[in-house]
Amino acid sequence: MNRILAGGEGRLWLATGLVVYIFADGRFTTIDGRVTATSVELDDSGTLWIGTTTGLMKIDRNKRHLSLTTAQDLEGITALYPDDGVNLWPGTTRW
Repeated sequence: MNRILAGGEGRLWLATGLVVYIFADGRFTTIDGRVTATSVELDDSGTLWIGTTTGLMKIDRNKRHLSLTTAQDLEGITALYPDDGVNLWPGTTRW
């Protein structure tokens, strides 16, 4: 388990390294099994940001649509840190 994030509406987001799970309504569902999720963070608009070994991804929590949002220079994300709700700072394995 890399990260557990409590979201609104009683949801939990879990980044396990192999998949991102959502716990809601008493059951677990998966977002996508094709990413190596290392971190998850929610922004103020409800967008879920997923740090992965291949870059930064985002997902609309209602639509469950996953998309790669960054260039190659953000590979190897190990952590995400939201400052004041405006900026999201990634920690990576790269210099």
